[in-house]
Amino acid sequence: MFRPMPFAFIIVIAISHWYFRVGQAHAEEVKWQTDYRAARLEAAAKDRLLVIHITTDNCYWCKRLEAETLNNHKVAGLINERCVSLKVDAKRDPSLIGALRIKSYPTLVYATPDGRILKMQEGFLDPARFQEQLQRALTSVEAAEWLTNDYQRASQAIAASEFAQALTILKTLIADAKDRPIQLKAKQLVQEIEQQASDRLGHAKLLADRGRDAEAGEVAKEVLTSYAGTQAAKDAAQFQAYLAAKAAPQIDSRTRQARELLAKAREDFGAGQYLACLERCEGLVHDFGDLTEAGDAVRLAADIKANPEFLRQSCDRLGDRLGSLYLNQAEAWVKKDRPDQARQCLERVVRMFPGSRHAEVAQVRLNQLQEHTQTRVETQKQ
Repeated sequence: MFRPMPFAFIIVIAISHWYFRVGQAHAEEVKWQTDYRAARLEAAAKDRLLVIHITTDNCYWCKRLEAETLNNHKVAGLINERCVSLKVDAKRDPSLIGALRIKSYPTLVYATPDGRILKMQEGFLDPARFQEQLQRALTSVEAAEWLTNDYQRASQAIAASEFAQALTILKTLIADAKDRPIQLKAKQLVQEIEQQASDRLGHAKLLADRGRDAEAGEVAKEVLTSYAGTQAAKDAAQFQAYLAAKAAPQIDSRTRQARELLAKAREDFGAGQYLACLERCEGLVHDFGDLTEAGDAVRLAADIKANPEFLRQSCDRLGDRLGSLYLNQAEAWVKKDRPDQARQCLERVVRMFPGSRHAEVAQVRLNQLQEHTQTRVETQKQ
């Protein structure tokens, strides 16, 4: 026989449920700061993204943003773990509102650890859209960490007189040409290395002018190997070819081909084109294995294979080439009206080279193919 629960028992359950919900909400709350200066200092000290939530007391969408989105357990956890969060009441801090030129509420501001604004978002965002936007901002800030790490690695390489390795790191660091402070310092180091290499090559040419070709050749070789990637290293490869031609004016055509190929390989090495250098060296050993130039090619290739930075760059170039080939193959399948095969090529690029320029192009092309397929299906239904 059914017996209704006592009223007092129902009240206890309701209160327990309320306490549970309050505790759950508390566990999901963002740990907001309210002092702008303190938040800026913490963001700089911890090298974290600064997230500013600008609100007012009477703003419906502000309250909804905080309740539904910012207090979502995944969002709040991400903010607390990887950001510094600041909540600003517009009425209590009008000077900051004026400085940021805030015009509507709520407004979210994403700023780098040094205070540079990355993005300002007006209005309500659901948890999924906010999390996607926050992740992009975090990626932008946290990507800067590798700049500092690489600069330190390059400085250590310079201290150890490993200038070629340092130059490879520094050129990667300044590749996007955004002139961040750390990148300006990196450019200065590149200029200093270039000048050192140029000075050494000038010394080699001075030795040659004095008839000391053997010593000049050794100094030029030092420039070629120790300062690979500089303009002086490129010039050193040509200077070595000049010294070789000067020392042996009469050679047969096969030897001439081997020397020309070796000179090009050395020029590639000096220009930092390590993948091309390896390919030339392998070809030289295969076709001219009986000549002394093949031994030089083996040693030149060994210098690359012994340097992890040179190998990394070679792999990057090989990956770039492979990504381009897959993109070209996808377009060839599209022209043959074979979208499934094209999609396989594009998905392979996205999977094999995540975060790369080729992956971005492949993803855009995949979206276009998907839209085209949907349009075709809808047209056929009509």
